[in-house]
Amino acid sequence: MHGYKTDDNRLIAIFKSSRDSWKNKCALKQKKIKSLEIKLRDTAFSRAKCQHRTKVIQTQLGDKEALLQEQSLLIKAQQAEIQLLKKNLTHSSIQSKSNPK
Repeated sequence: MHGYKTDDNRLIAIFKSSRDSWKNKCALKQKKIKSLEIKLRDTAFSRAKCQHRTKVIQTQLGDKEALLQEQSLLIKAQQAEIQLLKKNLTHSSIQSKSNPK
């Protein structure tokens, strides 16, 4: 080989070693890229699944909150009715005591 003072056989061995080293590094990096692509794909799938579950849970929560608010209004109405009945009961018992027949 022109321009080198080292023996050709030695240079061939060095260049082959360098080439093989480069090929090994390249193969390792390709494997790493492939594994990262798979990890990214799986992460994207998992994220989409979590987002879907979150939407479902938020919908269920909204439904339960609406039901809770409805029940709360019903309880308030029943409490008001109870108070009115108590007031009417005490008022009628006072009248019956003051106006015996």
